[in-house]
Amino acid sequence: MISLFITLFILQSLPEDQSCKLVLQRMTTELAKKPSTGVEIEGPMTNQFWENVSPFTSVGELFKKTDSRRIKLSKDYTEWVARNFPELGPLNIPFGKVHVKFKKELIKKLHQLFLFSGSFDAGVRKVPRVQILSDPKLNFQREIKFRGKNYAEGEVVLPTDGDLKTEFEYMNHRSHKDFDGAELHLTAGKRARELVEDAWTIMEGLHMATLSVHAHLVSHRPIELSPIQVIQYSDFYRRVELLAEMNSLLNSDEYIGLRRNGSLFRVFFAPLNRYYFNHAIRHFKDRFYNTFFSAGIGDRLKHSYVAARDDSKYPLGYWEHEKSEVRWGLEYRTVDHTVAPETMGNILDSIQYAMETKDFGMSEQTIKAWLKQQGWFKKRALVKTWFNGFWPALVMSTHSEIKKILSWKDWYFLRKISKRNQELKMLIHDWSNDPMFFQNPEAQARILQEQKNALKLILENQSPIPDVMKNFMLKSGIFEETAASLGMKVIIESNTEQ
Repeated sequence: MISLFITLFILQSLPEDQSCKLVLQRMTTELAKKPSTGVEIEGPMTNQFWENVSPFTSVGELFKKTDSRRIKLSKDYTEWVARNFPELGPLNIPFGKVHVKFKKELIKKLHQLFLFSGSFDAGVRKVPRVQILSDPKLNFQREIKFRGKNYAEGEVVLPTDGDLKTEFEYMNHRSHKDFDGAELHLTAGKRARELVEDAWTIMEGLHMATLSVHAHLVSHRPIELSPIQVIQYSDFYRRVELLAEMNSLLNSDEYIGLRRNGSLFRVFFAPLNRYYFNHAIRHFKDRFYNTFFSAGIGDRLKHSYVAARDDSKYPLGYWEHEKSEVRWGLEYRTVDHTVAPETMGNILDSIQYAMETKDFGMSEQTIKAWLKQQGWFKKRALVKTWFNGFWPALVMSTHSEIKKILSWKDWYFLRKISKRNQELKMLIHDWSNDPMFFQNPEAQARILQEQKNALKLILENQSPIPDVMKNFMLKSGIFEETAASLGMKVIIESNTEQ
């Protein structure tokens, strides 16, 4: 048996004489020897990054089997080569010796020649022809430790044993045009915490600011799920998403409310809402569920804090060491570098343990009791347990005690400010039918009282939204119960006792 007992973080927004320690205390069986894990590294294309991109491949080799008349190299590039490498010529020069400005120019030309659609949205994400070294040459400003071995400050060649994939992608639709960001991939039969730590080290050595790290936790499941299993898998996904959103609010260096990041036609990041949670449930129920004429979950849930994935994302053969016929996974998209690496590693470990052991923190007996309580309204009951719904539906289902204290002006004000702080919907959502609380009248009463207290502070402008919501998530017990269902424990301590 393995016992994990790790301090996660201390919340600074409580009164000065108190601090909130979150610890992970999970007893479980051994994690599978080779869990399936992938990590996406997103960051700027630095000079150190470009030094590792096809450094020994000649420009001509990149354009191999292409009529030289079609290449049409720019005059600026040919003149630059003539000045700096007259003995080599524009096609014989190794790509590693080319100035970064012209590297980007050459890749644009490769893109035009070999990726005809040219559209990032059409799925053309892979940077054509060039590759990053699987064992990159990095530069560190300090001594580091990588996979149990110490390395001195300075230039280091890090052996990744092939875990760093040589093909890489554009980070987003902007970098598709401007070459300002890349997405690298690490995949291995390792625990998520180990691969994430590897990713942070590689980013540091490439001098890439830690813009974004996504961890893919992949497991296998039966081809067909029973009705009880559908709810278990779906509710597990719901609680992992809830944990990720609350943890982001509680633990980020700068409080950023739950909001939609993007434009009218493009979403980069957004908290989960009921519409997309319903898609996740339907896919767990029927993996061939067809939405917009495309089978599989695909990228429909990728913009939430935790994306639900299926075998449309992880096809057979993607994870070489695994032989399962049906895969599913969670993409944890808020691996925050401002949190201690050990902290994020243990959160990922807890989720990965649950996926590997099929211990999702909600027993079959509890699910059956919860279903029995739903009566004739079983079909969309689980969808309604998610707090982030559309306002008309939320207003209709709000607890009667909350309705009594809110005027129409209050409703209008809350709806207006919740556009940038969707976590405020937690204050009007009825938590009494949540599978975590439906059998606990004391917990329901505590949540209701804390909702009233928080709403009073917000409506009377007595306290900033971040402080109100942090205290609500802790005092209501929602964060504590969510963490407990995933193997974590919350402890509030008095500093005066130290």
